[in-house]
Amino acid sequence: MKNKIKCVLQKLLGFRGYLFVFSIFKIFTLKYDKKEGVFLELLNHLSNDSIVLDIGANIGIMTVLLAKKCNKGK
Repeated sequence: MKNKIKCVLQKLLGFRGYLFVFSIFKIFTLKYDKKEGVFLELLNHLSNDSIVLDIGANIGIMTVLLAKKCNKGK
């Protein structure tokens, strides 16, 4: 079912449009994803002036959340 929805969205929005919508959806729902517990714990330990390097970023979902948390950092 998930793959069918993915396929339909890619046909309707194009691949780049699909990635954009998926990214926005994932950013807002990440806190409910049980597989991301370690990352969410990391966010709790960072201060707003932390310096963070996101190595291996794919489409930037985690990078957006890190940038929001460390808004005075680099």
